[in-house]
Amino acid sequence: MSLPMKSEVIVIGAGALGLATAAELVRRGLRPLVLDAGAPNASLVAAGMLAPAFEAVLEEVSSERADLYRLGRDFWPDLAERAGITLNRSGADWIGPVEPLASRMSELGFVVEAAPGGFRTPDDWTLNPETALPRLAAHLAEGGGAIHTARVEALEVSRSGVEVYAGDARFAAEAVVIAAGWAAPALAAPLGLAGGLVRPVKGHILKLAGEGTGQVERVTRAPGVYFVPRADGLVVGATMQPDRSDVVIEPEVVEALHRAAAAVFPALAAAKIAEARAGIRGSSPDGLPLAGAAGASGVHLALAPRRNGWLLAPLVARSVAATLLGGDDPAGGALRPDRFQAPGGGRAVTA
Repeated sequence: MSLPMKSEVIVIGAGALGLATAAELVRRGLRPLVLDAGAPNASLVAAGMLAPAFEAVLEEVSSERADLYRLGRDFWPDLAERAGITLNRSGADWIGPVEPLASRMSELGFVVEAAPGGFRTPDDWTLNPETALPRLAAHLAEGGGAIHTARVEALEVSRSGVEVYAGDARFAAEAVVIAAGWAAPALAAPLGLAGGLVRPVKGHILKLAGEGTGQVERVTRAPGVYFVPRADGLVVGATMQPDRSDVVIEPEVVEALHRAAAAVFPALAAAKIAEARAGIRGSSPDGLPLAGAAGASGVHLALAPRRNGWLLAPLVARSVAATLLGGDDPAGGALRPDRFQAPGGGRAVTA
């Protein structure tokens, strides 16, 4: 095997967390190398919700977690401007029972406005993952970084840095960020990292076309379903199936999601299912990402955002950069991978 190709920092994974982290490292003067297997990732099986308000109330989270969600959204305008990503800030509607969601949303400091059939908040935004990922990749290249297609098989940590093995290729760096999605523990576990902390969650989304899709003018949520209008159709999501790690499209799940959509907007019963996708997200025991130093010299994690990968991507990126390069962690340590360790070294939280 030849001498390893050297980089300042290697990021493993080109999903939302990996590319946002690479973009943050570019902002801080580095030229990261992103290694990615090239297969479709969970960031594309997503609606691109930047939705702190509805995610906070639907998940019934604490005010502290709602603040983290809001901070993730608030970091997006800077990243979007640098990468040329369009943010849709038209807000989101709720169709269904108003209470207790509206009161809880207001208590958490989000704006709530009256709207037909429910209420509206301007605090939730969206982006289009199908255009955002390529723009993040282009921004990386413009800043001197690069993406290399390679399926990483193993890591080796030494006093001189970290070596990454991908088939016959070998890469070396002072630091590595593992952002390879739900399967990343296969890389981290041999180093004693992230063992048992990341669970797979399977999810389906649909894209509807034709009949009835034009009546949905902005992001709309209802019990058990959401709608995101796009130029090429209406995105409908999303299911969550914990501990499932296959990406097989299940017709019965697709049909149930279509029925849920039609229950809110009856005209959608005649809409065509233009596309159905299934992807696997990683989830930590508390549902927040693992972001920061992993406990092995030079190895960092950017993993397991559950359903909020796009929302929290720039916050994860800044938390990783703070532990990698120094500086204040904007998340205040809330995303640290070692938060699940008891003082004696055991697990304080179980999945």
